[in-house]
Amino acid sequence: MKKLILLISLAFLISSCGKEERVIDNSIISLDLYLSDSVSNDVSIYHYPSMEVSKANLLANAGITINSPISNIREFQKRIYVLVPGDDKMFVLDAVSDTLLAESEFPFGSGPFDISFANVADGFVMFKYAPYIVNYDLVFNKSARTLDGKSLVTSITNYGSYVFMTESQSQSVSVLDVRSYRNDGNIKLTGIPLLSSITSENEVLVVTQGFSTKNGDETPVTIPTQVHFINPNDRTVRYTREIGDNQIDATEVIPTDLATTPIGYAFVTSNKGLLRLDTRNNGNLFDVSKRIFSRIEFNSQRNGLYMLEHTASGAKLAEASAVNGRVVGDIEIPISTNCFHLSN
Repeated sequence: MKKLILLISLAFLISSCGKEERVIDNSIISLDLYLSDSVSNDVSIYHYPSMEVSKANLLANAGITINSPISNIREFQKRIYVLVPGDDKMFVLDAVSDTLLAESEFPFGSGPFDISFANVADGFVMFKYAPYIVNYDLVFNKSARTLDGKSLVTSITNYGSYVFMTESQSQSVSVLDVRSYRNDGNIKLTGIPLLSSITSENEVLVVTQGFSTKNGDETPVTIPTQVHFINPNDRTVRYTREIGDNQIDATEVIPTDLATTPIGYAFVTSNKGLLRLDTRNNGNLFDVSKRIFSRIEFNSQRNGLYMLEHTASGAKLAEASAVNGRVVGDIEIPISTNCFHLSN
């Protein structure tokens, strides 16, 4: 009888922990962590989480010299894409051999800062200073076509045969049919769209920056920072809410990065700290942390969030739960690190 009671107690204890308690998958021994350095303008690879150097000065070893900081490091189909807006260039490297596959140069002053991957053949490069995107052929590693627009594109989210592009100047989301490379719709938003992603509910989530306007003697109009849920099938805004609560003034929030998870949450880094939105519940807001992170990634291999933090004392890469955003570990990294990528 005592043995039966003991077994029942153990079973209850195990079940009470729940799946949410296993916040990080530590069964993955090591992944490649790419860190870009804003002083040397290069990338080094580390074994994560041991932080042993796997390959230092990746670009220099591939015969590449750049003169300005890297803006983003992206990975797709075992290829690494390094974007350098100040040099108007993008480099493609083999993620296994770390060798250079292609170097693409874009129009002077365009500032390529990010790339999105629609399918195995189509990538789309975004620019800081040019109102167009470039369709990049992922098979042949070269620009295929330039798609002119009416606004700067700040982010791209892919859904089926379409890409949804947030356009900051027109304050809208335009829809591109990847099969024809033609515009297939436009969705007007309040606020300046900056960040976007697809949610676990297959909705397009867009974060907009608030602003204030005043024309002459008119009363100033203030738009708060908001999150918008868009139905990608009928192209309608299903729901909009402010990114704020009784403690956080939505008119003061400046979002910097966004990551969504497969279990129904979106995490926004901002000047007010780390915020969590429940994407299954109309973006119900939770103030996770007051720590100021500039970048965030969700890594499916370790089922965790990874965030870059700079303080007066140095730089850290924080590892956090993809469920509640709670930081479970910090790793010191070079203070001049300005962006990162943890391999898939």
